[in-house]
Amino acid sequence: MNKGDLPFETWLLVKLSEVVRGYWWQLLLSPFVAWIGLVAFLRIGGVVARRQLDAIKLKIPVVGPILNKIMLSRFCSMLGMLYEAGLPLMQAMSVSRDAMTNKVLAEAADTAITEIEFGRGITDAFAKSGLFPNLMLRMIKVGESTGEVNKALKSVTYFYDRDIKESIGRLEAMVEPALTLALGLLLGWLMMSVLGPIYDILARVGG
Repeated sequence: MNKGDLPFETWLLVKLSEVVRGYWWQLLLSPFVAWIGLVAFLRIGGVVARRQLDAIKLKIPVVGPILNKIMLSRFCSMLGMLYEAGLPLMQAMSVSRDAMTNKVLAEAADTAITEIEFGRGITDAFAKSGLFPNLMLRMIKVGESTGEVNKALKSVTYFYDRDIKESIGRLEAMVEPALTLALGLLLGWLMMSVLGPIYDILARVGG
């Protein structure tokens, strides 16, 4: 009755329906294919590919900073515990570095270890590596000057753990309204796509 002249939202709904009906099995397989491709990319690319993926993880909005804080909190917690137990600093840092599964941050820890081997202080080494923000560096510097690095690392761990909980809480608070908004927009689009042409046809018939 419209001579094929459909509103854009209705045309898009029809095309999406055709795609889902025609290629539904491919759509179901696509997540598995993507996962296999990612595994193959990491296997073929080796350390370089893993580093690229870890760098991308840290750049993801909202989630990236949380992952960064989790890794650093794990590093500080283990380093402080091992150092307090009497393990030599270099050995404690090497073990703590291995606790971080992110290659980018592990390389930054390696930089700090190398700087300490060259005679730099702990604070200067961490600053050179780019691992910590200035606030954390000041806390570690105070611990280094007082001879209580383990307590400073515990304070850093406490700070990060609290910040992680607050960040996750804010993220959870954002998810619910975002999902509600997304579902509302989807429902509104479906209603417009289906009811819009019907009202248009009724208007034409009534006219």
